[in-house]
Amino acid sequence: MTNVTPHYFRHFFTTHLRDRTGDRGVVKYLRGDVAEDVIDTYTHNWGDRVREVYEDNIYQLL
Repeated sequence: MTNVTPHYFRHFFTTHLRDRTGDRGVVKYLRGDVAEDVIDTYTHNWGDRVREVYEDNIYQLL
């Protein structure tokens, strides 16, 4: 996976929190956002694709 950057993890973290908590306020607070619409920029509907790629590659990193 060549596109894994700190910025990628910001998107991943935001999407994961939104999906798990369902609370935009919690996500906004944990991210330290000021603007209301920033969460929409950083969230994606990746579904199981992230999990699949992660599980396929995590042991190669060790």
